[in-house]
Amino acid sequence: DMLELNFSCPHMAVEGAGHHVGQAFDLIEKFTSTVKQCVSIPVIAKMTPNITDMTEPAIYAKQGGADAISAINTVSGISQIDLDGFIPKPNVFGLGSVSGTSGPAIKPIGLRFISDMGKCEELSLPLSGIGGIETWIDALEYILLGASTIQVTTGIIHYGYGIVEDMIEGLTDFMNEKNISKVKDLVGKALPNLKTTDKFDLKRQGRAQYDLAKCVGCGQCYTVCRDAGGFALDWDDKNRRPVLIEDKCLSCMICSFVCPVPDIISYKEMPGTWKRKDACVMDRSLETQIKYQPFKSS
Repeated sequence: DMLELNFSCPHMAVEGAGHHVGQAFDLIEKFTSTVKQCVSIPVIAKMTPNITDMTEPAIYAKQGGADAISAINTVSGISQIDLDGFIPKPNVFGLGSVSGTSGPAIKPIGLRFISDMGKCEELSLPLSGIGGIETWIDALEYILLGASTIQVTTGIIHYGYGIVEDMIEGLTDFMNEKNISKVKDLVGKALPNLKTTDKFDLKRQGRAQYDLAKCVGCGQCYTVCRDAGGFALDWDDKNRRPVLIEDKCLSCMICSFVCPVPDIISYKEMPGTWKRKDACVMDRSLETQIKYQPFKSS
């Protein structure tokens, strides 16, 4: 039905193959153009994530005649070290190598690159989203950031082809609930809400709030708040419950990320007149001294 050109595999050691092509943009254009001259079916160029900006090589692929872009391939990494033989894994007869990391850990990277290309007006090609997809939610997130098709390999190797039926069922239920009739109506739906951090309204402030009736008293929130430098929680030993110090809370919401019980901790926006204690005054003063005070020889 179509050809996908692999400009992205990190296992290729030969020059002019795999991600070596994906990191040499003129080769992307040349290889794509060569294939397009030989075939009549659609050609997809698969991009490597082992690069800073994916929009530029994708544009070179477009110039070579690519009909679509797929991303991402695996991320170069070292998964583990054999502590007995001191050999990077996978151990191939006593040797290891930098290899391709896949699975859920790379989904944030894949979403980022798809969104970059989805927002690039100069590119404007169909996108196929890849990387860490195992559930209908994973698939939908790629679609919302600009992917019009989805590819899954590692998830199927891990769980079998049955997960595709689960994805279809979950996405169908979601669309029925939202009264959305076509998947294409979801493509790129989240892109208008994706901005750089300078667009955030930092005048709006808030704090965490706790539904202690559901709390199991594990203390995870207390530990992480203190060890992450917030110090916005005390601990009620008798009742085994966190006690919020409201005017110290920075609304970082780290406590909500570690809480094992869903929906106990949520964000509460505070009125404009609300002020939190500045727990960092001394730190900022010290930072200023370190930054601007000339070094003196001992």
